[in-house]
Amino acid sequence: MILIIGGGIQGCFFAIALQHELGYSPDDIRIFDPNPGLLDAWLSRTAACGMNFLRSNSSHSIHVDFHSLRTYARHEGIDLWNGEEFAMPYHRPSLELFNRHAGAMIRKYQLENCHIQERVTSIDPSGGVHTDTGSYRGTVIYAGGFDHGGLRYPRNISRIDDRNHHVFDPRHMENPAEIPGHTRIIGGGISALQLAISLARRNAHPVLITRRPLEVFRFDFDPCYIGPKCLPGLDKVETEPGGEEQRINEIIQGRFSGTIPSEIFQRYREALTRGSLRHEIIPDFPAGQLEEPAGGGHRIFCTGFHTADTRHPLLEELQQKGLSHSDQSGSQDRVQRRTIHGYPVVGRDLRWGTGLFLSGSAAMYRLGPSAPNIIGAHLAWRIIRKHIPPRTD
Repeated sequence: MILIIGGGIQGCFFAIALQHELGYSPDDIRIFDPNPGLLDAWLSRTAACGMNFLRSNSSHSIHVDFHSLRTYARHEGIDLWNGEEFAMPYHRPSLELFNRHAGAMIRKYQLENCHIQERVTSIDPSGGVHTDTGSYRGTVIYAGGFDHGGLRYPRNISRIDDRNHHVFDPRHMENPAEIPGHTRIIGGGISALQLAISLARRNAHPVLITRRPLEVFRFDFDPCYIGPKCLPGLDKVETEPGGEEQRINEIIQGRFSGTIPSEIFQRYREALTRGSLRHEIIPDFPAGQLEEPAGGGHRIFCTGFHTADTRHPLLEELQQKGLSHSDQSGSQDRVQRRTIHGYPVVGRDLRWGTGLFLSGSAAMYRLGPSAPNIIGAHLAWRIIRKHIPPRTD
């Protein structure tokens, strides 16, 4: 049995890869996620910020085959140069197309039959998980998201309600089409700009508030670390005195959080020119300076998640258990578990236990800055699949 923690993009990716490449069936896989449906967090958050196109290219989807999304589009009669479904550069898919393809793959591989709508409360590193209602034995793939640290607000923000909230707060999440005019959007990353542009397009006259001028990067990580150009340098750094901390610091610097791609910047400039968007730069804005907009508008904070000094509660518990752990069957797990700045120091095989593999942001120490992204799932799978035997029956 393969036990996947997390029903987001990466969790679904691994469930499909196990079937497509190693011959597993839905009966061999369990995906633990407390949401009612798989990809629920992805679907609600991308809708809340008004996303239209993905930042990554059309090779990246929840399927292990890099051609899967484009093949699906062709079967749907969609041309790769269709400007409504693919955006340049890199033929980036529309959110609608990406989600349709994801839904089709979830149905094809019967992933909903794998879904256990429960929260994992603890992990047995020798191979197993515990939930509020039971225990399961099998090889564990940790595919938890990067938002475990909670929603990040500017300091001194004490009032959170229907009119003052984080864009991704599930208690107050709104449809961009229903957000009132003159809303103040706090943040300078891609979520803030997508929401601001969405509101500006319908003449809701939002006000964008940032600490500094906008920063433009094609991706939210340095792509040099995907391949052999930069990753070997990290391995070399690791062998030097203090190298482990230097390695994770370099990886963190390779994450370009709070940035936007050039086409989003272009739409932002067009909205400014039309007068449908206003931008204020306030280098240091305590709560008092973020007054509520006139006319009863909202304040929406697009300020991301706490990811510096990140914390994975399930993994923290394992670290506290130390070097050796005995499960109820008496088997021994002797994989050393340490973290630096909260990031697990994971080995080249991505194991953090004899029966536990890490992926996503939990594997950033080994995989580099792209680990939380879709391409990070591909990088993790290339390693993990070598250590999971294929099904032969």
